[in-house]
Parts: sequence; C-alpha cells; structure tokens
Amino acid sequence: MIHGLNEITLDRTAVIFRAKGAFNMDGVKVYEGKFVQLVSPLMGKPWGIVNLYPDFETGGPEVIDRIRSQYKWCIANGCQYIGFHRTNVLHDFFAKKTTENLGLTEVAMFNGEKEVLDWIHEKLA
Repeated sequence: MIHGLNEITLDRTAVIFRAKGAFNMDGVKVYEGKFVQLVSPLMGKPWGIVNLYPDFETGGPEVIDRIRSQYKWCIANGCQYIGFHRTNVLHDFFAKKTTENLGLTEVAMFNGEKEVLDWIHEKLA
C-alpha cells in the first residue's frame, strides 16, 4: 500500500518536489519513473531539486536510504543543489540524513517557499 503523496514539476532547471504525508517504500518508489522522465532533458547540465515540505511527515530509515540512493543517482546525472522548505526540526533531520556526505555543491534549508525557490534559481542562473 502506497503512503505519501507527491507533486513533481520542472521549473527551468529545477525539479520542484512537493511532498505530502508520511512516506513508506512504495510511496518513495512510485515517483521514480516520472522523475527520471522529467529530468532527462537536464542530464549533463547543472540542475537542482527543491523539496517543499510544509505537508511532509517524513519516513523511516528505509525511506531515508532509498532517497539517499535517489540523490546519488541525481548527482551522477548533473544535480548540484538541493534546497528544502522545511517547517519543523523533523524536516531538518530528514534533510540532513538524506543529503549528508553525498558530494552536492550545496544544500540549503529555508523557512519559506519563496526563499528556497529564489535560492535555487540564483544558483542555477
């Protein structure tokens, strides 16, 4: 059974990922094909990801591991920046655990959606 909802869009060279609810492994795996299709035009060029988390409730250790492997794939295919719009310390923990020591150019966390979107567009300009 799938737990966790998402909305994935492309805004220039940034993938915007809006997470809702608590994710399990099925919820994390379900968007992988759509994600690859969406970013295929960006591969080989610098791009980034913005995670919008106001409605995100997190996921367990297996979800963290799967997202880390997704991010490794992203980095191998041109992703350099990941930004988070977080609203609580659990989001901070999740962001740190999924991105630490992966070799990203920069990871940033913001309290507002506009701030993280402005940041990613500035980095990718």
